[in-house]
Amino acid sequence: MIDIWQTEYTPAEDALWLRQSTVGSWELCPGRVMQVEHQDYNPLPSEPMSFGTLVHEMLAIELEQGKVPWALGPVEDLWDTLLLNEYSVSLADLASEGVIHESALNAIGAVHLWRQQVEPTLPEGEKLIERKLEAPLGVLPNGREVWLHGTGDLLYKDKAIGFDWKTSGRDWKEGKATYLGQPSSYQYLHLYNHGVWVEEWRYWVYDRGSSTWRLHTTRRDKQQVMAWLRHAYGIACAIDAGVVYYTPTQSPYGKTERGWWCSPKYCSAWDHCPGKYLADEFDEKQSAIINWV
Repeated sequence: MIDIWQTEYTPAEDALWLRQSTVGSWELCPGRVMQVEHQDYNPLPSEPMSFGTLVHEMLAIELEQGKVPWALGPVEDLWDTLLLNEYSVSLADLASEGVIHESALNAIGAVHLWRQQVEPTLPEGEKLIERKLEAPLGVLPNGREVWLHGTGDLLYKDKAIGFDWKTSGRDWKEGKATYLGQPSSYQYLHLYNHGVWVEEWRYWVYDRGSSTWRLHTTRRDKQQVMAWLRHAYGIACAIDAGVVYYTPTQSPYGKTERGWWCSPKYCSAWDHCPGKYLADEFDEKQSAIINWV
């Protein structure tokens, strides 16, 4: 790896770009990451994933513009635009009108609660909202550069605190934020781009089941950040080398339970994946679920 703490670089044209989310996907199943370029790969998001994107966008607008009088029609139009821009698919192609209305109303409710429960906790200062960040991660044995990139929900130009919004069907288990790779990645990205070492990361999770925002915090030191960066660099080496293997089970240590990610509901590579077959009662001949109805 290069001296990531002190040297400034400009990415080469053939650089391998790695997102923190790609590292998370690799940790679930490397095979899915390596199937992204397959002609039958289905990139369409699930309703929970797309709902989270919608709420993120609404909160970014609120932070930029102040309180917005959100109404059902404009929110659904915003959601439709997000899907068209990212996936070239209309909202109406993925869900029934009833499902769309219910989810959009839920998003409006989430933003209203965010104003009450979260916004008052935000410090004053120059906000970096949905700021795209990039930084060098290393050079592969073949000389190819690796760059890390990501978009932080809310950082500050002059404050050692970072925020991230999450949406979930239920609240996170206690301690989950401790094991996330995301804080380490954004710790480095923010330091490299703005010279700020974040002392605390605050994850505000919107629990759709109970309609409330809940706070989870975590901290990182330099050794912990470096450990994650080395982990990410190793994944980049495997991606560049074309290494493909599949992890359909919950653990590599002999557990027989199929992982939740290995199903037609969650896996974008399900229809053409050769690694999904297990000696369980699951029907692998099912087609991928591509709508939210």
